[in-house]
Amino acid sequence: NHYFVVPSGEVLEVLSGGSGKQVFLKVSAPGHQTVEVSIDRLERVDVRFDPVAWLHVDVGGYLGSGLEGSLSFTLTSDDGSASAAGMLDWLGAVRLGPVPPGHYRLLTLTKIGTSRFQAQQITTESVHLAAGDNAISLTLPALYDLTLDFDDELLGKQVMLESPVQGRLPYFTASRPLLIPRLVAGEYLVRVDQMEKTVRIPQQDSVFIAYEKIEINTMVIVQITPGSPAERNGFQVGDQVIAFNGVTFSGMEEMQAIGQKIVPNSDLTLTIIRNGVEMQLTVEVTAFEGIRQKFIER
Repeated sequence: NHYFVVPSGEVLEVLSGGSGKQVFLKVSAPGHQTVEVSIDRLERVDVRFDPVAWLHVDVGGYLGSGLEGSLSFTLTSDDGSASAAGMLDWLGAVRLGPVPPGHYRLLTLTKIGTSRFQAQQITTESVHLAAGDNAISLTLPALYDLTLDFDDELLGKQVMLESPVQGRLPYFTASRPLLIPRLVAGEYLVRVDQMEKTVRIPQQDSVFIAYEKIEINTMVIVQITPGSPAERNGFQVGDQVIAFNGVTFSGMEEMQAIGQKIVPNSDLTLTIIRNGVEMQLTVEVTAFEGIRQKFIER
């Protein structure tokens, strides 16, 4: 196809030279990614679009599944350079793209709880997309509800679920009862306050979390996210934090009280035990971002 583009006065001024600016021609076409071409003179410009791929996703058993209006998909290249997203239509299909051909990971997502919670992964597929149209058929996994009940002392506390498949789920608030819908089968770790309990779904669909007073005086670093502030500040897995700015603690409430007195954007001196040796570690207040910890009594 041939098109004529009439430049504006400002563009003509730039093309005449001396302004130090550049002119770019952006060309868009349905089903293709936008092409941007640098222009330095008025002449014929040839524009070629790179090949693109589309993925048609068809989900079996969607109608009547109870997931109508809540399923979405993300398509991400293995190197993270390209992605596309979309939601199923009422027939249980979605077309994702355009993206460059290549290897991709397709995630099926659904919301857990109310709409304020972010979507959680329920399936993942590896797909290779050739130029043009591609198709994949998916079958939804069985999803289950979990009902939690708590001792009075735990009501109103923050509840966290974590699983090897879905990772860390959104936070919930302990209530009686607390219904958590749409969980895939597997093992989950439930944490509320200092309590931890392993739950296996679908074998367990109703679980009671009892309160137990636990004395703690040590925070143990059990996991560090690569590249996080925790790693940059020198934390190591296995470090035992026993004091903040020289102040020790003998319970969760005391430790939280210490945290409330810490001045934002200031350095923090920690007393830690590393490989059996007590030492001081000076860190930024943000150093605890990117860690998973547990609390013990030494």
